Amino acid sequence: GTWLIAEIEGLGLPVVMPRWALVVLAVLSSIAIVDRIVRPLTGWFMRRRAEHAFERLNAELRLKLQSFKMTRRRVLIERLLHDPEVVFAVEAYAREQNIPLKAANRKAMAYAREIVPAFSTYAYFRIGTRLARWISRSLYRVRLGVIVGARGLRGELRVQSFTADPADIGAYGPLSDDTGARVFRLKVRSVVKGVVIAVVDGVRDRDAAEALKGTSLHVERKALPAPADADEFYHADLIGLTVELAGGGSLGTVKAVHDFGAGTVLEVTGGQGPTAMLPFTKAVVPVVDLAGGRMVVDPPPGLLETAEPEGDVG
Repeated sequence: GTWLIAEIEGLGLPVVMPRWALVVLAVLSSIAIVDRIVRPLTGWFMRRRAEHAFERLNAELRLKLQSFKMTRRRVLIERLLHDPEVVFAVEAYAREQNIPLKAANRKAMAYAREIVPAFSTYAYFRIGTRLARWISRSLYRVRLGVIVGARGLRGELRVQSFTADPADIGAYGPLSDDTGARVFRLKVRSVVKGVVIAVVDGVRDRDAAEALKGTSLHVERKALPAPADADEFYHADLIGLTVELAGGGSLGTVKAVHDFGAGTVLEVTGGQGPTAMLPFTKAVVPVVDLAGGRMVVDPPPGLLETAEPEGDVG
């Protein structure tokens, strides 16, 4: 039926309540719980996260940002409209256009509503950067090696591996070429003087192996495990990061990561000056912020003599 019957304890009197009333009561109770418990707890949690983010920025970039404060959008709009410079500009606009001051104020209000965001910028960029990072890792691939030639007459391949342990090139599943159209299931036979000797299905003679010379071998980014050490990074994650100077200004972006035998070197381009080559050490690169898409560099005097940063440097 559509009715619920209960008895008041101790009196034995029946209480008849329509089912829809019970549903409405449950909805109102849920709204009250969200308004009085869930929303305050969520606000507290977001404020704490924001405060921690400001503390990290202050520590890493030696800034003095104020602690996070919650302010209603309406309050921000009122503050903007009552700013002395804004008031003066509105009055001047009304005189120039020969319109009532009230009409000029309405126009200023419309502009203020466009300027002041109606959403949490912290939450927007925090969620946005994480979503962008997840999407990019799902889409782009990492080059693990390249086929440099053939060995013997039975289709064995000589592969230059870019993994820390050369033999691990076959440990991440199927590999693909530059276009992603051809897939290789690499079986490592041995490692000779740093060069991997491997075979793949369908390559049975030297001619077929020679035809693959110069083919790059890629794997999907999501197939790679997270670095075991917080100070370890995949080259693909560093490429594209914005390079900022510790003293202010931008040097460009990371174009490539090299290792010429004396350690990892970052190739930075896109600035106003020529290409810069920076050693990838903690002393020169104290901050690597993958989530923020940036790194902070503090090169020693003389390293960037010919490379001028973008913008003003303090």
